[in-house]
Amino acid sequence: MSKKRTTPARRIHAVSPEQLKRTKRIRIGLGVLAGLVVLILAVGIFRTLVIVPNTPVAVVHGTKITTTAYQARTRYQSLNLAGQADAMRSQLLTLDPDDESTPLLQQIYQQQLQSLQSAAATLPTQVLEAMIEEELIRQEAARRGLTVSDEELEEQVGEWFGYDPNPDPTARPSPTASSVAETPTAAATTTGEATAAATSTTEPIATTAAATAATTETASPTSTTTGTATAAATTSAEPTAATTTTAAPSTTTTAAPTSAATTTATAAATATGEGTAEATASPEASPTEPGTPEPTATPLPTPTPMTLESYQTVRADYLKYIQEMTGFTEADFLAMMRTSVLQEKLQEAFAAEVPLSAPQVNLRQILVYSQEEIDSINERLEAGEEFGALAQELSQDTVSKEAGGELGWMALTSTTLPQTVVEQAFAMEPGQREVVSSYLGLHLIEVLEKADDRPLDQETIEAAKRSALETWISTAAQDEGIERHWSQDKVPEGLPASY
Repeated sequence: MSKKRTTPARRIHAVSPEQLKRTKRIRIGLGVLAGLVVLILAVGIFRTLVIVPNTPVAVVHGTKITTTAYQARTRYQSLNLAGQADAMRSQLLTLDPDDESTPLLQQIYQQQLQSLQSAAATLPTQVLEAMIEEELIRQEAARRGLTVSDEELEEQVGEWFGYDPNPDPTARPSPTASSVAETPTAAATTTGEATAAATSTTEPIATTAAATAATTETASPTSTTTGTATAAATTSAEPTAATTTTAAPSTTTTAAPTSAATTTATAAATATGEGTAEATASPEASPTEPGTPEPTATPLPTPTPMTLESYQTVRADYLKYIQEMTGFTEADFLAMMRTSVLQEKLQEAFAAEVPLSAPQVNLRQILVYSQEEIDSINERLEAGEEFGALAQELSQDTVSKEAGGELGWMALTSTTLPQTVVEQAFAMEPGQREVVSSYLGLHLIEVLEKADDRPLDQETIEAAKRSALETWISTAAQDEGIERHWSQDKVPEGLPASY
């Protein structure tokens, strides 16, 4: 009989209390570590999606300009600049190489493109300052009780897009070369002005330019170039419409920074300071036999107004496009348009407050470039020579030279002379002479008269009215109640370094 196998008993190793505690501590540590990782990830996501977007890039008297709003506006401005650059390059390609004006036009376009390239570097800070200025306008308008009705807002938006609900059926373009295909807006500016807008925001607000127009005009036989209105970016995805008009060879004007239009402007002759007659000159009339009928003038083109349906379609497509491309929403766009109307109203309000009289000085000057010239003039004055005669002989100021250096009456805000010279004149008494240095040279000035309150000339008043809002903004933007929290990491990613 075989022996029965027996399984050896397993040895049970007792786990010491110390080992149990160590295992427990390891498990707790791993749990805490996993919790910390999850917490860090959650904090990072929360910071990225909530905290950073709502962190202000600026605070204007308690009102925050959020990073989200700033980034959307910056991308929108960048898209507009890219569209303007594309439109200019397209215009370059359409120039006739056999046309005499082409080299000049090429030079103008290239200069404007260079301005756009320069704008790319300063765009982030320019947008910041523009948004601060817009908030200042809204706050000042609210303080004055200025508002914008829904009807006024809709009219502004329609004008921006080139839509006129009540078009003039008798409207005709001018037959001269200076008649250009204007952007459907009241405030287009030349790109050559530092793309100011665009970029700069020397203009507080972008109020110009319609992204589109739905008008097509028949070309005149004497015209040679076509101006176009282009949407914010000239890509196939962007809704565009064109105003096609024939004009003489022209330079280009584009909408201010936040606008979306690029149009052909003045004739090449105008760019050179000459008249536009050459662009439109017709052959001299030859003698005709009695009874011979005079040649009939070519009828002017009849503009076709944008219809309401077309306007609504273009508007909807454009707003959808810019939101998809930049995050700049319809609400953002309408807020920008509303502020544009407030800007116009505020300009009128400030202009109405411009004083009609002010303290003034009556002075004359001799402008030279070296101290040796000043010393020589002083010696001749001491010897008894007349100030006016020396001004006519030696002054480098071609404006006042022939009048014996007399500049007439001027207020402290006058721009006739550098501000340092004007301020020095106000600190002097009649009969006194002083030498003041400025970027123009050395001014030997003599105060002839002073008046505590003298009526301003109309030209000075009109200039003050035009600059009233700009002057107020430049001061208000430096107020202590404005905090700037801008930093490079708040600039949206993906902005082009050039256009």
